[in-house]
This record gives sequence, C-alpha cells and structure tokens, in this order.
Amino acid sequence: MKTTKLLIATIGVLVSMAIINSCQKDSEPNRTMDDSSTTSELKNTNATCVNCINLLGNPVKYYGSRQQKEITWGNGKHTKTVNIYYYNTESAFILRVNSTNGFSDLIINGVSSWTGGPVAPDVLAYDTLPLPQGWQECDDYNFSLQVVGNGPPAEFMVEYDLVGLCPTVTDIDGNVYHTLQIGGQRWMAENFKATHFNDGTPIPNLTEAADWIGVTSPGYCWYNNDITYKDPNGALYNFYAVNSGNLAPAGWHVPTQADWLVLRNYVGGVDKGFRLLETGTLHWPPPNAYATNQYGFSAVATGSRSGITGTYSNSPLWQAWYWTSTIHPTNPDNIYVMFMMSVQYNNFGASVTGSMKNGMAVRLVRD
Repeated sequence: MKTTKLLIATIGVLVSMAIINSCQKDSEPNRTMDDSSTTSELKNTNATCVNCINLLGNPVKYYGSRQQKEITWGNGKHTKTVNIYYYNTESAFILRVNSTNGFSDLIINGVSSWTGGPVAPDVLAYDTLPLPQGWQECDDYNFSLQVVGNGPPAEFMVEYDLVGLCPTVTDIDGNVYHTLQIGGQRWMAENFKATHFNDGTPIPNLTEAADWIGVTSPGYCWYNNDITYKDPNGALYNFYAVNSGNLAPAGWHVPTQADWLVLRNYVGGVDKGFRLLETGTLHWPPPNAYATNQYGFSAVATGSRSGITGTYSNSPLWQAWYWTSTIHPTNPDNIYVMFMMSVQYNNFGASVTGSMKNGMAVRLVRD
C-alpha cells in the first residue's frame, strides 16, 4: 500500500477560561505521554518500523500529548487545553480526547461520539475509526476532528502516525514468527524452522552425512545435529525442500534473488548488511562491532552444511547463509544464495552454489 503522507487533523477545542498546567491521566495502562505544551504537532515517535509493539500480545499502550493555545475571550486572553491519547489495532484507530475544564464532544468525520450527552470535564470522549485495508507501519492517517466544549474554538494542527504492529505468522508445526515491514516488503523476523511441509507431510531429518549427501529429495537438519540451534538459527534445508513449493505458510514464500536484492538496496547495499544483524556476541563472534539491527531483521550466524561431504561449517558460526528460490537461468544446477557477515565491508553478498544438497537457512517474505 502506498503510504499516505501529510496527515493533518484540525481540532476545534472549546473549553472554559481557566489556565490548565497539568496533564490529565486516564485509567488505561502503559500510556506514553509527551508533556510539551508548546508544540503544535503531535506525532507518534515510536512508529519507526523497528521494534514495533504487538498490541495483540501486550497491554494497550497509548501515545499522547497535551496542547495549549492562547485565545482572546471576553476582556482578556485565556489558554485552551486539550489532552489527546491514541493507539491503533490492526483494523481500527482508537482516539480519546478530553478538554480538562469544559464539557466536550468528539466529532470525527462529522459524526459525534456522544452517547447520552456531552462528556464531563476530565472525562475522555472517544471514537473508533476503521483503518484502510493494507495499511502499514509508519503510514499517516487522515481524518477530520473537532472537540467541542465551552467558549470559542482554537485551531490545532495535528499529525498522527499509525502505531506499528508486529503481526505474527504460525507455521504448520505451531512455531510463531514475528514479522516486520522493511520498505515495501514484509519479512519474517526469525529464520524458518518447520519440520513439516505446509500440507503436514514430514520433512526427513537427515542426521547422517551419508544420508545427507545421498538424497535427491527434501531434507532438513539442525546445525551440528543439535536441536538447541533451532532458536534462533532455524533449520538448515536442502534445496529440494526449498524448491518443493510446500515449505512456506500460505501468503509467504522463499524469497527470490530479486526479493533479496530489493532488501539489500533498501538498507544501503553490499556494505550495509550489518544494519540487519543482531547486535552483541551471543550469536555472532566478537566483536560484532558494526551491527546495528536498525530494521529489526535480527540476522544471526546460521552456519551451513556441505552437500558434498555432509559436514557442518566450522564453529563458532560466523556467517548467515540463506537460500533464494532462484535457479541460475543457464545452469540449472546452480542456485543463487545470499550471505551476511559481521565485518565492515562486503557483508551482504550474493553468490551461487553448485549443489542443491547444501544445507542453508531460510527467511521468508510475504507474497
């Protein structure tokens, strides 16, 4: 969905004559407040498309601001105050507003939120608006808003960013994956680890080297035949499993080389893979000094398995290897793969492998 920019909501606030210097609180938990009273803009600073919150799995978190404007009323000048709180779910934008010293009514797109009369001072008027289908994190949301109470109106220019959600996806085995938006793509935030195809058919776990190099059919393994590598490294699949067409959950697919290159270009190119790496040295060898994980991709070193010898890459793990679904156009035995490393340069590379029997990780992208 193309991001809608330049959201401007005009608020007419009618309150009484008293000057309000304190920010009122509602009864909802975990609300983040910006107490600046001089700003003319309210913006959700958490909507960065990184480390977004999962409102379906966590307590509701409100974002908000207090805004004041000076107006002429009667024989003098007085301050008008409005407190605005908002959040959104995957399908609706929830807004709550109060004028702290006058009755108020929240009017959105010409529709009043009154349920039995005006809302008393310090009581939140509220409304819920359906979100447009296909919205994404950091989209702006546009609507007409008025808060009506006592006295003449004051005009406020307000910009809302949608609060980023992290929708999850569950595979056939019940493994749950967080997802994240990077540019125009939505990626899983963890490596894939299903041991069954999406139709329920088991994928053989090939632990013996002779079995691994001997098959020309789907198979998987855990690095070093150790299931403790399941999280977060994921499974190592051979290309027969990747190419089966039955690996990914509905609506998702093993990325093509083109998909990966879109991601690489978006984050800055072959020398900017560290922007996708998990920070710290838990899953990367020290010092991992360049990793920032600024997009929340959380890439970890996965290791790999040879399709010629059936042996695993050396430990400690120092590279992340990912299959693409793209077969070389003139040499069908060659498959394009991607790799990341925790070094300063050439850390997000594209290559080809001459063996479909190699074992590599899989990271899925949405259709």
